[in-house]
Parts: sequence; structure tokens; C-alpha cells
Amino acid sequence: MAALEKGRLNIEGEHIFPIVWKSRLFVFWLNIIEKAQEGDREKDLESMRTGPWGSRVKKDVEINMCWGEYYKGKWTSPKSSDLRDPVVLKDLEKFDSQSILLYARKEKKDPKASEHLIFYLVYATAPFALKTITFTSKNAPPILGDFTLADPMTASVIFFNYGLFRSPYEGSNPSTLHATLLRMRSRELQVKVQQPELAATSTITETILTKSNNLFPGFRLLPMRHITENQYQAPFVYQDERSVFLAQPQEIVTTPLWIYDGFYDLGLTKKPDLKVKIPPMVEKPIVTKPPKKGIPDPIGPVVNPEPWQQLVTNFNENYKTVLPTAGGFQFDQGNFGPGGKIPSLNDLANAGNVNI
Repeated sequence: MAALEKGRLNIEGEHIFPIVWKSRLFVFWLNIIEKAQEGDREKDLESMRTGPWGSRVKKDVEINMCWGEYYKGKWTSPKSSDLRDPVVLKDLEKFDSQSILLYARKEKKDPKASEHLIFYLVYATAPFALKTITFTSKNAPPILGDFTLADPMTASVIFFNYGLFRSPYEGSNPSTLHATLLRMRSRELQVKVQQPELAATSTITETILTKSNNLFPGFRLLPMRHITENQYQAPFVYQDERSVFLAQPQEIVTTPLWIYDGFYDLGLTKKPDLKVKIPPMVEKPIVTKPPKKGIPDPIGPVVNPEPWQQLVTNFNENYKTVLPTAGGFQFDQGNFGPGGKIPSLNDLANAGNVNI
């Protein structure tokens, strides 16, 4: 989009509302006229002199809406609502134009109908006034009406902006209205954020920035004045004697640990380029063939032959051959076994004739 040329709209006052409607840029502003009420013609000068003056200085305020359109690189001639049918604030003892708040929203109830632009005009000083100005077409005069506190705009924007931006400064150093701006006298920009159910506190006051002692105290804010998908993320403008910022908030919802069922986002992290192979939780069994069963040894294996070897070794180192426990052999017409020579029958008979 090309840079806008210097506007040639004759704008009076400070209640200015730029908005894109039907894919075109419009600028709306208020034309405010104060008119004193006519006095009671039936009273004489003496009764007027001795009576209270407070009830005789009331005034009516007439408000008309003007607008201009940026079309084909130029601003069109400004238009105005019907001057014979203005928004009227009646019976005011005093009037403060800075207490007028202006909000807007777009509405399309029927797909076949055109989009409507609805302005909400709030006079925030007693006697309070809640008015609507509805545009159905840029070429048709607007339709005037009233709204109540039950309207969605009231809680979604009007009360929301007050609680977020103005409630932190309630007390000895309150904020004040300055047409479409909010004027703060503090050095700290604070917001009060409403907390969800089951939270430790119903609200949390957060400090966004703090001005240094080298700067004058005070600043101005221009909050968003129409409904968005998430009002906490609606942008706002900050202005002081040195800087002008366009702030873009971001809502972060933190789930308490005792009802936590997800993960905490710790910010942007780089995904490591690693391939990790995770083995299965249950290892597969190794299939092997069972050993073949042969004929068992009738004698059985020798569990520990060491004692027998030790016995034979310690007996006589010159022995080269050890006979088994059973069996024997013959040598020189004699029989020998593990215990030595086996006597024959003749030897036994001769042994029996020996006298002892």
C-alpha cells in the first residue's frame, strides 16, 4: 500500500476513529455542540434572583458524526450525519468532552445483507449515557439507538479495558480519560490480568516497563476499542515525551502442575539431527536346538578325582601303575590283587599247621 497523502479533512475535536469497513479506509470523528437550555419564562426576576441557580444553568449537548473515505489515493469530501437528528445528552449541569468514549464493531447478521458498522458512544460522567450509531451504508444516514450493560460490547471491551489498563492505578494516583486516550501519571506501565478459576489469586498485576528518573512521570495509552478474537492480545499504543510504541501483547496460559497433562513450551528450540534407535521393550527369545540325549554312563562321571589322585601320589612316587579296586593278575605262578599277593589254598593249609 502506498503512503497516505496528507489528509485534507477538516477534523475538529479529538474523538477520531479510523477503521477499515467494506475493504475501504474510513476516518470518523465527532462534532460536539453545547447548547444552553431555555429558562422558565413564567418566573419573574425577583424569584430568579432569590432562587437557586444550580438548576437553571443546565445544558444540552448535540453530537453528530462526520466521516471521510480514502478512495483511489485521495480523501473524499467529508460527510456528516443528519444535523437535525443528532445524539442528544440532556439536562447536564456541566459537560466534559473528555469523558466521551467511542467504540465500534462490525456486524453481518444475514449473508445476503451488507455489513453494518456500529459505533458505541458512552458518556462516562453522570448522568451516564449509552448510545449507538449504526451505519448500513456510507451513503445513508446512520440509525441512532441505545444499548444496555447487557450488550456484549460492554463486558468484552468497555469493562475489559478498564480492568486491564485503569484498575492498577486506582487510589491516590488514578488515570484520567483524555478523549480516546488514557492519561497515566505514574512512571510504571502496569496491567492487571484476570486469572482463571482455581488460580491462587483472581488477578495479577504485571509491570510492563518503568521510566527512568531522567524522564518526566506520566504517559498516555491508546487501547483497542473494538472486539477481537482474543482481547488480551489486542495491540495498544504507548506514548510519552520521548517514545511512541505499538505494543503487541501475547497471552501465555500456564497449567498448574497438579492438573498438568501436556508439556511446557520453553520457547523455540532447534530439533537435533540425530537418529536414535530404541530397542524393543521385550527382547525376543533366542531359539536353540536341544542337545541330543545319548546312552548314560553306568558308572557315572567322577565328580572330583582329586582326593584319589592325591592318595595314590602320596603313597609312593615310584608306582607307575595303579590297579583298579576289582580284578587282578598272575605273575610267577602267583595271583596278585590291589592288596598284594593273593594266597593260594596250599598256603592257607600250611598256615593252619603253624603253632602259635
